[in-house]
Amino acid sequence: MPLYVTDYLGDTGHLSTLEHGAYLLLIMHYWQHESLPATDDDLAIIARMTTKEWGKIRNKLSRFFQSGWRHKRIDAELNESETKYEKRVAAGKLGGKAKAKKLALERQEAKQMGSNASGNGTRDASSIVGGDDGGNAGSSNDSEPLANGYQLQPHTPYPSRKGRFQEVGNSSSGLGGRAASAAANGSVHAGWDDDAAFDEVA
Repeated sequence: MPLYVTDYLGDTGHLSTLEHGAYLLLIMHYWQHESLPATDDDLAIIARMTTKEWGKIRNKLSRFFQSGWRHKRIDAELNESETKYEKRVAAGKLGGKAKAKKLALERQEAKQMGSNASGNGTRDASSIVGGDDGGNAGSSNDSEPLANGYQLQPHTPYPSRKGRFQEVGNSSSGLGGRAASAAANGSVHAGWDDDAAFDEVA
């Protein structure tokens, strides 16, 4: 219950200490229950007085109340308090909806960012392995660029023994050249042992 000291003292300056106590107890009860009982016995109990003591100050305190022991100032304060409460409730509901909407938007943005990051990672990996050519890495004779300046060199299969013999045999000097000349002169028969020829060249 709001208590405006200046207003209170201005209105109750003529009351005794006993009357101040009884009046304060009455208006506090009014604030809690929004009314006062109509019988003197009940009012005396609220004022912590006997019925005889209450009877002596009843008329003096009744001047602060209207008919039916209604208090105009406290009724106005109760109405204002109820209005403020309803506004706070309405504001709380609006704030809760706005907060929920904001959280939902943040979740959606975070999900979208995660999806974009995943897509970018897949495209980067594809460009490293084979680019956009369908994953044909290693099928080209050109070296493929990799991260940090490294390059992917094309694979060259090791020549077979026969192929190596033939390649060395085309040389104009060395054992390979002599073997090729012998083959050209017919000194080497058709059943030439490739392994022996390879061993000779090696």
